[in-house]
Amino acid sequence: MLPVFIGIGLGVLLGSIPLFVPGFPVALKLGLAGGPLIMALILGRIGSIGKLYWFMPPSANLALRELGIVLFLAVVGLKSGGDFVDTLTQGEGLSWIGYGIFHHRNSVDYRRSAGADFLPK
Repeated sequence: MLPVFIGIGLGVLLGSIPLFVPGFPVALKLGLAGGPLIMALILGRIGSIGKLYWFMPPSANLALRELGIVLFLAVVGLKSGGDFVDTLTQGEGLSWIGYGIFHHRNSVDYRRSAGADFLPK
């Protein structure tokens, strides 16, 4: 995982370099998103430098993806969880839950109503 962190660090450095474009009043920067993306493309094309292989093993890739989705869901839960009980009890929350239950219990299987009994569910 050391090459990943080195690549991110180099990408942050690349993203902080100002680029002067004629016609723009201020310098442009790639920022914290563009710098690591460009650096990942460059290092992925190089492949390896000495004993540093710019390849992420599948297990490390999966671990970082899981960490990313967990952090995303934690932030979404913290942002939406504060008003959940108030919305449910005082707003239209109970009517939406009732509508969902009613719709689920009374939904029509459109495949069967169209005569498609032979299709697997």
